[in-house]
Amino acid sequence: MDDIGSRFTECSGGKKTLFYYYKPPATCISNQSLPQPLYNVPCNFKCRPGQFLNSTSANCQQCPGGSYSDAGLVTFNKWDKLPAQFSTTCERTSFFSSSACEPWTLHAGYIDSGNNWNARSISSNLMYTFEVTESQGTISFEYQVSSEEGYDHLSFYMDEEKQFQNSNQQWTLFTMNVTMGFHVAKWKYSKDSTTSYGEDSTKIKSITMSGNADSSLACSQCRMGEYGDGSHPCDKCQEGTFSNVIGATSCKPCPPSYTSYRGATSCYQTSQPCNATDYYSYPSTINNTHTMIHYQWISPILCNISHPASISLPHASLVTSKQQSCKPGQMPNPSLGCDYCAKGHSSTDGTACRPCEQGSSASVASARYDAFDPIRWPHPSINYTTSCTGECRSNGWRSIGRYLDSGINNGISQVQFDLSISFRHIVNVDPRDISVAFEYALSCPSDGSLQFSVDGYLVDSVACGGCASLSSFSTLYLNYMSPGRHVINVNLNTPSAPPQDTYGCSRALIRSILVNGSANDGGAVMCQDCVPGQYSDRVVGQCVSCPDGHVSPVKSDRCTPCEENSFSLSGFEQCVECGRGTRSSVGSGHCALSGANCTFGAKDDLDRDRLFSLSRIDSDVIRNASLGTNDVGVDYYLNLCGDGGVGSCAAIGAKACKYVKDQDEFINIGNEMDFEFVQGQVTSLSLTLTNFKEFCYNNKTGRTQHVKTRVSIVCDATGLNSNPPRALQIDDCNYEYLLKDQKVCALCTIDDYEPVSDNGCLNGKAVEVISYKKKNVTSSDCFGIMNLPDNQVNVCASGSNPLPFHVGWLIGLHISVAVCSRADHLDHSDYLQKVQRRQKKIRTIH
Repeated sequence: MDDIGSRFTECSGGKKTLFYYYKPPATCISNQSLPQPLYNVPCNFKCRPGQFLNSTSANCQQCPGGSYSDAGLVTFNKWDKLPAQFSTTCERTSFFSSSACEPWTLHAGYIDSGNNWNARSISSNLMYTFEVTESQGTISFEYQVSSEEGYDHLSFYMDEEKQFQNSNQQWTLFTMNVTMGFHVAKWKYSKDSTTSYGEDSTKIKSITMSGNADSSLACSQCRMGEYGDGSHPCDKCQEGTFSNVIGATSCKPCPPSYTSYRGATSCYQTSQPCNATDYYSYPSTINNTHTMIHYQWISPILCNISHPASISLPHASLVTSKQQSCKPGQMPNPSLGCDYCAKGHSSTDGTACRPCEQGSSASVASARYDAFDPIRWPHPSINYTTSCTGECRSNGWRSIGRYLDSGINNGISQVQFDLSISFRHIVNVDPRDISVAFEYALSCPSDGSLQFSVDGYLVDSVACGGCASLSSFSTLYLNYMSPGRHVINVNLNTPSAPPQDTYGCSRALIRSILVNGSANDGGAVMCQDCVPGQYSDRVVGQCVSCPDGHVSPVKSDRCTPCEENSFSLSGFEQCVECGRGTRSSVGSGHCALSGANCTFGAKDDLDRDRLFSLSRIDSDVIRNASLGTNDVGVDYYLNLCGDGGVGSCAAIGAKACKYVKDQDEFINIGNEMDFEFVQGQVTSLSLTLTNFKEFCYNNKTGRTQHVKTRVSIVCDATGLNSNPPRALQIDDCNYEYLLKDQKVCALCTIDDYEPVSDNGCLNGKAVEVISYKKKNVTSSDCFGIMNLPDNQVNVCASGSNPLPFHVGWLIGLHISVAVCSRADHLDHSDYLQKVQRRQKKIRTIH
């Protein structure tokens, strides 16, 4: 029957047909005819997990013991042979490729991309062809990548379309939807022409495909080393048991003095006698004066209990409780245990917790974990998971009282353990004070290593020195960790199997884990003075940054507000004076323009009062659009009035910003203003915008500075030489905007005009008309009129001779009248009214 397959036809009229066939390549000699097809099966038919379709009764039946059906799922997790639907190749990708190129390789518990450590410019490929027979299915796989970041990587394709690319990744489950029909999944591990790093490979534990109704037509037998009852997936035999048959319903126990690893097909005799390292003790408190000490063999038992030299497991015993020695950051409690110091307190020697002085705090808490018995581990504040890949004698790291233990003589092929510890750091801790320290001992073949990864990236690795005693412990520090949540993986990786009679090899012990900067629990070892810009908050027990508009010196317990016309941001050591043309009230976090309605006023080089309307620049000059730029993919904006009218500068609290298109991000390049007139050029104004919220490293100067944008404003009152606004980046931290236009000129005032006296006729009488015009018509230092007096009309004294009538207003129009007659009176009167209306209209321009 193993040579006969079955599957459904496509649905027609709500029904489908089950038919049977000889599996290709069908090289067997047929001595059994194919079963008859089963007609009129409903299209939505599917057996539940643990069931199969009985073709005779046309009903779903329970799988017999020693087998299992996934009902719609096809899973590959036993890599003793490459399934028929898979293929693998290794290809040279350039002329300089190395000749050695290994395709994907089978191991116990996983498949990897081959040993290509010294290979150059190659790709190792694994392909899987499958069919989804339902309307939609999924494919998922659990994988790990260890390679040179950014250069060597795993790429996953579905039907030749790339889904992701990754260079460093701890064990991760990837899942994606797939449509009905045939598909080809491809895993491609690519290497460049130079460096090898890490394990330089990709591993896959399992691949699962859903959406195949044909998979519920039969039950698959459990393999050797497994067992099952038919209703649940087959499981590996536990340590100390074995199964050497296919389809086992249970595993057989190893005989006395024999043991086995998990999933074993046979047992081996242990020759090493049991000693004190093969069991552990853990306490249970009876009362404040007595403690019960319990003893337990480390599971699985890998020593020979029957050996004449073996010791016996001690019986539980009641002992008198003694005050244990507390660690720094702790203090004794009445129950003879230890408590961490409370907030705002510290302990340098573990005898007592003392309050911190004013202006200091115990913000860096240290938490030590060194009790790994079943009662006290895992610790409530730690998310702990563990697993094992390969031929393992345990499911991962074991809690054995004083230690976390990777096991003994683990595996006859490559094996890896994952220990995940996650914790949350408090935000105000300096990254230099944040670290995690592991106290460990290691014994394994010389090609093995103990690897430490943080958030999926390998950061340190300790090479094995061969099989050795585990009595010597070392400490490894993971330093400069950023505040926030992290996941740490500790992996014992042993490519070669140790001799089975070498007791204690291929083993790692962790005696303690010290977390400096823990936010979950822990106590401070010492008090630290608050840095400038912070104060000691007794409620939270930490140094807290001063709010905007307030500052503090070192070791302060309070913050002082900034004086008028100065400002500060949170954490500033000193207040900053407002820029010219801006002001602030007491305790302000920013400075505002000194003039009303977004105007700036100051005296120019000629000691004249000048008033600039920045709203005119925002709305008219910029026109709600990006400034031109020489940077590809970057737009620049101004928002001087802070009303959000231009770009999205206001959303990030900026008056100048740039938009990076490929990142879809607005970046603050200036928010505090400072004005000055350009020396010797009364028509030019320089506006500096500084982003005090962030620092920038300038590679050009080799210094750290605030980001600054200089806005050069050049007045062109005539409008004859105006240019479109533009922006450019000078270096890493400095930008420049260039504006040359009429609308950037200062507003004209009465001082920019002079009265003009003209004579004429009005109602048959000689009159004097006083109007105003610019002192210099060609002047280019202001534009627009504000608050000019109305024209004056004075009746001339009797007998005065009328002079030519001149009207010389802003537009430079001149009209001469030689005689004063009735007809002229009417024309001049009408014209005067028109000019007055026009002048009134001009006054409204700003």
